[in-house]
Amino acid sequence: MKPPPSPPRRAIRGRWLSFKADPRLHGAAAYRHVADGLVVVEGGLIRRVGEAASRLKTLPLGTPVDRCAGDRVVP
Repeated sequence: MKPPPSPPRRAIRGRWLSFKADPRLHGAAAYRHVADGLVVVEGGLIRRVGEAASRLKTLPLGTPVDRCAGDRVVP
């Protein structure tokens, strides 16, 4: 039996941390931490990340938003 298909678009809201370089080589400049961020996933792929305040305005109505308060999301 196949699992049900995932929704085509959803968002994950919470604190997130992403890396743009090797932290061993670049220290704190290697990562970005956002206290209230949004990760937009479409078809199982990360499509957009950013501050929740601005990204929420761009989501189509009805897009599910999973809240991960207290957790750290690492896209």
